[in-house]
Amino acid sequence: KTKGKPLKDNKNVIQSYLLTVAKFQSNIYAKRILLHIVKANQDYLKGEKLNGAINVSEDIFKQREYTLDIKSVLSGDEDKNYARIINAFHLLQDKFIRLDTDKFHVSVPFIGNLLIEKGSGVAKFQMSEMIYKAFTDYTKGFRKFEFQLTMSFNSVYSIRLYELMSGQKNPLTYTIDNLKEMFCIADKYINKPTNFIKRVIEPAQKELDEKS
Repeated sequence: KTKGKPLKDNKNVIQSYLLTVAKFQSNIYAKRILLHIVKANQDYLKGEKLNGAINVSEDIFKQREYTLDIKSVLSGDEDKNYARIINAFHLLQDKFIRLDTDKFHVSVPFIGNLLIEKGSGVAKFQMSEMIYKAFTDYTKGFRKFEFQLTMSFNSVYSIRLYELMSGQKNPLTYTIDNLKEMFCIADKYINKPTNFIKRVIEPAQKELDEKS
């Protein structure tokens, strides 16, 4: 049931299905950073003006530099935990896309070359052409969701479930093991599926019912 009200000027964002179902561990701040990247890539691809929270520049080697207002990923004005933001960026730097071919093994992190000038409130980082293409690959399908609504969630599991379900007219079926692998928590709640439902699914469902 839909209980929440649509947010004003809440732009729809299109996200690659590959990224939607990707297996990676995240936290709420890292996921919000990824959401900004997805939106920025979409606007950049269309040649649209970016919203000010994040901007993109590109050099002759297709290396993209992103400038992100750190406040845009915090949980309101009362959230001053910049240390967690830095840890979230480090988490994304530790995530890789890997590719094996007959000739090459390629391993590229989600983001690189992080620079945060203390006191500036701004983070600068880069994204390679390979990662950019992976983020904008819609050949396997895509999910469309409301950006501001997604940013308002306080649980990374709420976000990921919302991304999976947004715009879907038919029921989706996932096993508990499927979801645990997708969320990279396969080593938790072993032989205790009721705990997974109680601690992961039910809190996410409650937040989804309240806001979406």
